[in-house]
Amino acid sequence: MKFFWTVLCMALLVACQNGESTTGDNAKTSVKKGNKGQANGVAKELLPVTEVDGEYEVASAELAGKNIKLRGEKKTSISFERGQISGRGLCNGFKASFSLGEGNSLNITEFTKGTRICSGKVGKENDILSLLEGAGTYELLATTALKINAEKGNLVLRKIQ
Repeated sequence: MKFFWTVLCMALLVACQNGESTTGDNAKTSVKKGNKGQANGVAKELLPVTEVDGEYEVASAELAGKNIKLRGEKKTSISFERGQISGRGLCNGFKASFSLGEGNSLNITEFTKGTRICSGKVGKENDILSLLEGAGTYELLATTALKINAEKGNLVLRKIQ
């Protein structure tokens, strides 16, 4: 039994000595943007909090000059947090990345959504999510709402947190 523990300790000692040193003048900490669970000990960069970060629900939506009726529907929830968007539509979940630019520009990329089909809700959900995905600019309406302007229409989101 002593032999087993001796061999284990020696293996750990050798492994530690072969690893990169994190002390002295040559120590570097690298932080990069990357995929979740990225190997090789590289951390994902934590993006700064933006002025749009928060939890929202869709208060109104307009597509091609017509209001999308939301009465009686489960609210679409949207969370903006440090460059990431996630939420739940009338039927499916979705996620994306976002960045803010000059002139209140809003750039949404890597948009993905679920493919579950729910009777009578898919059309409205697709309309709402297409407005979000096609966002061009945003406006803060006081501290309680966010308006997203797209080429096809707009979304007004009410802040819930």
